[in-house]
Formats: sequence, structure tokens, C-alpha cells
Amino acid sequence: MKISRYDASVKEVNRILRGEQRIYRIPRYQRGYAWKRAQVDTLWTDTMQNENTGMFIGTILLNCGEDDEEDRIHVIDGQQRLLTISIMLAAIRDALHENDDQLNASKIHRAHIETDLWTGKEGVLNIIPGGKLELFFKRKIQTYPIISDPPKPITEEEKNVASAYKYTRKEIS
Repeated sequence: MKISRYDASVKEVNRILRGEQRIYRIPRYQRGYAWKRAQVDTLWTDTMQNENTGMFIGTILLNCGEDDEEDRIHVIDGQQRLLTISIMLAAIRDALHENDDQLNASKIHRAHIETDLWTGKEGVLNIIPGGKLELFFKRKIQTYPIISDPPKPITEEEKNVASAYKYTRKEIS
């Protein structure tokens, strides 16, 4: 994977997840999803405390190499934060759905988890985790409407995702 350019800029997460019209792929060589409750709690608490003023979530390093498909960007650093934000958005979406607010649940899903607003195709995901997590993440976090038989976490990485989701759902209620 050739790195074709370096460009530092400040962006809102909303712009990354929604407005860039790109698909973010986490390469297989990146470490698996490793965040535990403490890191998820810190991000959640910081987000809630700064919801009206914005906050800095850290550096996200992206590779927009020329050799890749033009709509794909590889996440080199920041994958834990981007995946956790996706997990949190899915938890909010599912809570809305369970409270009979399917309209807003669908809006969150279509705007921040899938890219169908700009691709015109359903099921195209904003973030694709690398390695073995991809299928579990797709079924547990990125599938909407909620599936009746969600996958059970097996690997440590899957357990971390399920724990982050469960934590966020608890914080919402």
C-alpha cells in the first residue's frame, strides 16, 4: 500500500462518518478491537460533557493511497475510536428502535453506519473492520433493523465489542 500524500486537517467525526463519501477500511495488520470499559467510559463521558461545544478525540491517521479503490481509505491510527463511536451510534439507534422511534433510528443508521445516502445502495458500510472482526461487527453493530438472533461473541475482540455496546446501552437507559 503506497502512501501518496500527507495532509493534516481538523475534521468533525460527523464529517468522517457521513460527509466524506468514503469507505473507511481498517487493514488486517492493525491490532484488533481492544478497548475495555475504562476507555469506552472515558469516550462516552467526554462526549456527553462536551456535546454542545465539541471535543478533540485525538489524531486519526488515514492513508488515501493511489493504489486503492478511490472511495476507500485505510485507517492507520484511530481505529479504536472510530469503531467505538460506531458502536455507540448503534446502541443509540437500537434504543430508539426499541422505544418505537424507528424513523430516527433509521436516520442514524443511514447517516452514520451505512453510506446509502451517497452511494444510493443499501448495505454499503462506512467502516469495515479488518481481520476476523468484520463479520461479527457487521451482524452485531452494523445490521438494521435489529436481527432477532444476534451473534454471540467468541473471541476477545468480539467480547470487547459486545461489552462496549452493552455499556453504552446501559448509559442510555
